[in-house]
Amino acid sequence: MTSIPASASDEIGDHVHAVLAAGVVGDLDGAMRSVDEIVAEHGAWAVYDLAGAIVTEMLGDFRQPEDAEFWTLDFPGIESAGYDLRWVARFISAHANGEEDTARALYRAAVNDEEIRPCLGALVTSAIATLRR
Repeated sequence: MTSIPASASDEIGDHVHAVLAAGVVGDLDGAMRSVDEIVAEHGAWAVYDLAGAIVTEMLGDFRQPEDAEFWTLDFPGIESAGYDLRWVARFISAHANGEEDTARALYRAAVNDEEIRPCLGALVTSAIATLRR
């Protein structure tokens, strides 16, 4: 796996704010342009930090402590959903449960399958819907 440049990690907070702010006002294209800027500048793996930060914003205080039971998503029919929605549900669950290896494996699979952009779009859309509540 490629390491994430420190300069990319330093910018993640600004990008999370830009992505979510654009999305909340209904500018999903603007949100995805922010994602694309990170990819262009630092590569696809830099966006892993962004995706994790977005999930952290979504979960707020709901992330499970290490000694707690597993956190699950109630998503009836998940297996019949598209690749991007299945990925989002699994990625969020992995982060909520502190399963960093699983989250990285899911991210790596989406990159290898050339599905990472639609997956990130679905993640941003899900985060925006959650934050609007």
